[in-house]
Amino acid sequence: MFAFPGGVGLKKNSRLENPDSYEKQLIRGTTLYGKNRIEFAFQGYDPASNVLTKVVRFGENLCGHPGIVHGGLISAFFDDAFGSLFWINSNGAFTGVTANLTVNYRSPMPAPTNVAFILWLEREEGRKVFLKAEARSVAGQSDKEGDTGLGVGSIGASVAGSKSILFAEATALFIKLGAVVVNKT
Repeated sequence: MFAFPGGVGLKKNSRLENPDSYEKQLIRGTTLYGKNRIEFAFQGYDPASNVLTKVVRFGENLCGHPGIVHGGLISAFFDDAFGSLFWINSNGAFTGVTANLTVNYRSPMPAPTNVAFILWLEREEGRKVFLKAEARSVAGQSDKEGDTGLGVGSIGASVAGSKSILFAEATALFIKLGAVVVNKT
């Protein structure tokens, strides 16, 4: 069990995706994993709060500017993590596609660093699924004076702790595709 300062523990859940099935895919596959790249990533889902948390360590070879994680990678990781949350919430009954992804960067994400991507379902309207997320520092990295306090009171702050640094916020709109649509593509 991984515990954050907010007191929420994340237990391994049988509804989590099988990481072996993604070996050749870009974000969760082996392409970006390794020393000084994505050094580790794991996830936990809390069904009581319907919150998915993915903790990842970004190494220093994933930078746009020296010492700062590339914004495109952050955006891609949000999109991939939203897909995981969508899949978990649909219990595997649907697949879906990203119709819209918006990322607002709030603070440079240093590299190397451990980051908690905290995601939740905002609402559903028929085939439309609206999702939100935050990328925050992991406890111990930012629990010090000089905390920006950005996002205090948010779901992300309640999971990662009020002194965690808010690196980025994201929203997504996913569209549910039925099994028939998926099989035709």
